[in-house]
Amino acid sequence: MKHHILSIMALAGLGFAFTACDEEIEPWAEPQTNPQEEMIDGASAMRVGVTAGAAVDFATLTADSVKLVNTDASALIEGASIVSQSVKLEAVTTRAEEGTAITLDLSSTGSVARAAIEDAVTQLYGRRPEQRTVNATVTSVVSYNDIATRVVSPAVQLLFTPVAPVIESAYYYVGESNGWNLGPNNPFSHSGADVYDDPVFTITVDAPCNEDGSRKDHWFAIAPQSAVDAGEWSMLLGTTKGNGNTDLTGSLAPRTELGNDGSICMPATDGAMQYRISINMMDYTYEIELLSFGEWIYIPGNHQGWSPETAAALQSPEMNGVYTGFSPLDGDFKFTKARNWDAEYNWDNFTSVSDIFSQGGGTNINCAVADFYYIVADVASGSLTATPTTWGIIGPAQPGGWDADTDMTWNAAEQCWEATVALNADMMKFRANDAWDINLGGSTDDLSFNGADIAVAEAGTYTVKLYICRTNSDKYYFTLSKN
Repeated sequence: MKHHILSIMALAGLGFAFTACDEEIEPWAEPQTNPQEEMIDGASAMRVGVTAGAAVDFATLTADSVKLVNTDASALIEGASIVSQSVKLEAVTTRAEEGTAITLDLSSTGSVARAAIEDAVTQLYGRRPEQRTVNATVTSVVSYNDIATRVVSPAVQLLFTPVAPVIESAYYYVGESNGWNLGPNNPFSHSGADVYDDPVFTITVDAPCNEDGSRKDHWFAIAPQSAVDAGEWSMLLGTTKGNGNTDLTGSLAPRTELGNDGSICMPATDGAMQYRISINMMDYTYEIELLSFGEWIYIPGNHQGWSPETAAALQSPEMNGVYTGFSPLDGDFKFTKARNWDAEYNWDNFTSVSDIFSQGGGTNINCAVADFYYIVADVASGSLTATPTTWGIIGPAQPGGWDADTDMTWNAAEQCWEATVALNADMMKFRANDAWDINLGGSTDDLSFNGADIAVAEAGTYTVKLYICRTNSDKYYFTLSKN
C-alpha cells in the first residue's frame, strides 16, 4: 500500500476517514472481484451531485434502459473517481410494507434496465397507470489513492407512469339470462383488492330457457361501469373472434373497435345448466366454464370420521350449484360429490367464506368453532356460509305456545335433536335459535323450510327426535314416541 503524506494531510483537513487496503480498486467498467474491506461514509468530505432524469411513461418508452439520474462529479477532490453507484428507491406514499426500499445498481451513465425499474415501481405502487413519485438516493463509491469512500446523495424525486390498460371498478353481465338489461344488476364478483393487483372478475349465470322450459342459445356481452353509467350499448365489450363466436376462451374489445356487436354465444346443445364467466381485464381475455351440478353433495370431515358414506347431505333442489343443509362441524372437512372420494369441492373452490372458516390441512376447509350449523355452499359462485343453530319446538302443542320454545338437545350418537315434553293435541313446528329465520314444518317424514304446522293427534308425554342431517334419508323428518 502506498502512503502519501501530503495526500493524507490534505484529506484529513477535509474530515476524511480511511481504511487501508492491500489491492488496487479496479476501474468501474471492471469491478473488483475480491472482497473489499469496510468503506467509510465520506459524505461530509466529498459531494457527488445528482439530479433526476426525465419523467418516464412506460407506455411510450421504447428503450431497453432508463436513465434515472444525472451525476456531477466536479466537486470531488482532484484525482478522485467514482468506482460504482447504486440507487435506493422508496415510494412517497407506499402500498408496500412500511420501510420497504429497493436498491438497484446504476450503470456509469446513471441508467438501469427497463425491466428492473418497471418491476421496482410495481412493487412499490402496483400497476395502476397513474404517475408515481419515487424518492431516489444515490450511493457512490469513490476511490482516491487506493482508498474507497462511500458518498450518499440527498434524495431526488423521480416520476414514473406504469403501463396497464384501464380497468374499471365494476363489470356487469348483459345477455339472455337477464333480458339484455343494461343496468347496474348482474355484477361480476371481485375480491375487493386493487383491480390492478387482482384484475379477475367472475359471475355465474343460469342457462336461459324457452317458455316450455327447454334451453335456448345463450348470447351475452359485458358492460364496464362506464357503459352502465352512460347507458351506452356501443361501449359494451365483446369477443374479437366475431359476433356469435362459440369458443370458451378469447379476447375482449369494445364494440366501437370491433365494428360489430361481438356478442358471445353458447349453444343450447352444450348441455350446461349454468355458465361461470371469468374476465381478466389486465389482458382483456375471457374464459367460460360450462356447469352442470348434481342434486346432492356430502360433508365428510373430522366431525364424523372422514366417511362420505355416513356424512350429512346438502341438497340443491334446482341443481344450480347452491347446496343447503345441516351438519355438526369441528375442525377440517370437505364436500364430496357422491358418497365416495371420486370428486370433491374443497378450499380451492371457494373465494368467499364465513369468518369461522379458513384453509385447513392441504385443501381441507377448517371450521374454527365446533357447533351444529346450517350450511349454504354455493359452489357456482364460490361462496360458503354457515350459521350455528340450536333447535326447539314451538306452537300451542307444547307448554310455551307460540311465544316460547321447548329447547331440544343434540344427541351425537343418533345424530338428532331430541326433547321429552308434554304435548297437547294441537299444532307445533320446529325452529332454530328461538327465531323464525330457519323453521321446519310439514309431515312427519317430510319436513320443509317454512312448511305447514304439524298436528299432534293425542295429548301425552313424548320423546321427540328431529333428524335433519340427512345421513340415512333424503328428507328432513322427525319421530314422536309416546312415553
